[in-house]
Amino acid sequence: MQEAEDPTADLTNVVATLQKHYGRSSQAGFGSSVFHTPNAPPSCLLEAEALSRYRHFLGTNWEKLGEQNWLSNWGLVYERKSDAKADIVSELKSISDQNVRLSASLLLENQEDVSAATQALQNAFDHPQLKELKVFKIGDGAAMSGLLIVASIHDQGLLSLILLLD
Repeated sequence: MQEAEDPTADLTNVVATLQKHYGRSSQAGFGSSVFHTPNAPPSCLLEAEALSRYRHFLGTNWEKLGEQNWLSNWGLVYERKSDAKADIVSELKSISDQNVRLSASLLLENQEDVSAATQALQNAFDHPQLKELKVFKIGDGAAMSGLLIVASIHDQGLLSLILLLD
């Protein structure tokens, strides 16, 4: 069994481990993918950045199906309060939207090494340098649904994880 990483470890290693379990930045438009934008401006708006990652992830599918379809299911479903204890697993399980909760359970439980993947998720999204975290529901309003987690990390940019399945 893999030893858990220290959540205060260098963010580069935290991101690499998260990508090992959930995939690197891609335009696959299906499955999961992790994006790290180290040079994001500190004043950027998380929702705008999340939407940008969503468009990038869908690649040519964004235009094929059309923006109106991909945005028909778009919406904020969770925002971590500034004084809340960081606990991404509990936070994902507490989301009331049924489709997002199902996507969250797949994210947490449908992994080769559930324990290591969960630890990677916690190391990234419970990171002590995390300033802001939001979860959005995504999908085409029909067969495809999923979630997008986006977080701002003090002086280290943005981190996003997308899961989109049918």
